[in-house]
Amino acid sequence: MMDRTLSSLFKVIEDEAGTNAAFAARLEASLSRFAEDHVQKRRAEDRVGSFHPLIDYRKSAPADFAARLDGFSPVELRLIIERHHLDPSATLKSRSSKKALAEFILTAARARAERDARLFEY
Repeated sequence: MMDRTLSSLFKVIEDEAGTNAAFAARLEASLSRFAEDHVQKRRAEDRVGSFHPLIDYRKSAPADFAARLDGFSPVELRLIIERHHLDPSATLKSRSSKKALAEFILTAARARAERDARLFEY
């Protein structure tokens, strides 16, 4: 059922793109933007790799951790924040600077490390 519905939908889009040049141009621009965003996100994911801010903060000095964060681009920093759920209340603005993003991650990692240290004090 779903296959037939999707096939019909794509057929309509294909027919419209074939007869309407303006629609075809807008569709092509939209798909190319999507492809660029997708490629950029994949590159960021590859660059971030297995970086985990909460673990890396505990393993290194805060200055070294901050220097490592400076090596990431804003897209990569935002990916780290998303991947590790560092901003659950969405307090960061969508266009925060690289410095603000790095400071946010540093603050979150520091707070988590302090909380974990208190949690395991007996």
